[in-house]
Amino acid sequence: MNLKQKLISDAENFCTEQGISLSRLSTIVVNGGGFFKKLEEGKGCSIDTYETFQKVFSDEEAWAEARRIEKERRKKVLMQCH
Repeated sequence: MNLKQKLISDAENFCTEQGISLSRLSTIVVNGGGFFKKLEEGKGCSIDTYETFQKVFSDEEAWAEARRIEKERRKKVLMQCH
């Protein structure tokens, strides 16, 4: 198993535990819902992105922080729409 496959596998397991989709996870962590689809299509990612996901998978505080940041991004977008 290469690192890309490991990231996808770890993400699938994490999503199952959290009750969310891969798209939702990638929106929260890297602000891009298509991240895992692109990986599956053969695209790559940086070591920093890989490490960010692994930290989220293993550290509850990192997961909470990623969700907080994503919530703030959504608030800003909604405020711009009104």
